[in-house]
Amino acid sequence: MDMSLSSEPGHPTPDAGTAPVSTASKADRSSRKWIRRRIAQLDPYVDYREIWALSYIYNVTDFDLHWAYTVDNCHLGLTTWGADASYRDGTGAMMVRGEQRMANTNDHMLLWSEHGPDSPITKQAIDIVNKQHAQWAKYYNGAFSHSEDYIYLFAAAATAEHDYKRSLGLPGWSEKQKIASHLFWSELAKLFRVESGEVLTDVEPMPESFEACSEYARAYTERPWPDNTAIGLPFSERLIEQFLAVWFPYRVMRPFGRALITTFFAPTLFRIYQLEEPNWVLRTLARGFAAAKYIYRDYIRADQKEPITERHRQKAAAGTYKASYIDSLIHRVGRKQNPTASGCPFHGPVPVQRDLASS
Repeated sequence: MDMSLSSEPGHPTPDAGTAPVSTASKADRSSRKWIRRRIAQLDPYVDYREIWALSYIYNVTDFDLHWAYTVDNCHLGLTTWGADASYRDGTGAMMVRGEQRMANTNDHMLLWSEHGPDSPITKQAIDIVNKQHAQWAKYYNGAFSHSEDYIYLFAAAATAEHDYKRSLGLPGWSEKQKIASHLFWSELAKLFRVESGEVLTDVEPMPESFEACSEYARAYTERPWPDNTAIGLPFSERLIEQFLAVWFPYRVMRPFGRALITTFFAPTLFRIYQLEEPNWVLRTLARGFAAAKYIYRDYIRADQKEPITERHRQKAAAGTYKASYIDSLIHRVGRKQNPTASGCPFHGPVPVQRDLASS
């Protein structure tokens, strides 16, 4: 059965088991700021999947996704094992196929958010991730065994936008959004396995509330992590360069573009990478830019009528955007591909055995 959810001509209408969770009617989308109104109608304990989707995948832009990918993945360098498993002596996919890896990571996250934790689409995608981690664990023993690394990633994913907004002096998420975000990521965490094969949440549960998630993420970054200039620094510098090459190609703008990333680093990163913080002028400009983007998106610009996943599919069908590899792989069950070649959100495709000696 073809499970593609694309709206391109020739594709079947998705069934209830694979349909996206955000199913607000067209009438719900008639006002300029329809998302806030729709969320107000929902019960966060029942409709948490839809509230998360409405909060994340509609008004987000490609710039936002690349910015978050860069900031978040630079924090993989908090641990030497996390950086090593991603950097791989400079041969990791994040380093040599940066644009593709960024797209695959974001497409995984968007797909999970579009369909929700209980969807077979999401479960299939995360099963691929678990298999990739199991494969890479053979070459980076122990790197995927730390339950707190996973919990940190999910706790940060649940709370980051709210915490960024509050740090900029802006209103954060509503109580409904906070409840829904915590439930969404708590359910998603149950689908992941650590290196031993155990279910992640059987080893360590998610924090019990949104506020506890925020505190967990903060405390994790503030641990006395050791110096990581040998691996974490070059790994992070490469990610920043990839971001600058796409969004700030002119040299004169690169200090500002770099500050947009480093201003939002956890303080610990400056110590373990031996980096200087951006000066107060660049830091002020970066914070002002971020605040202005949030204000424009949340209060001025009309809400998008379709999620970014569907906008990407429509542009790909028109030939103006590269089709998502992850979207195609997961949705088109009939395609016989090696599942370990799909691109894990946090580590990259696993090489086949014959290539390992030279990789």
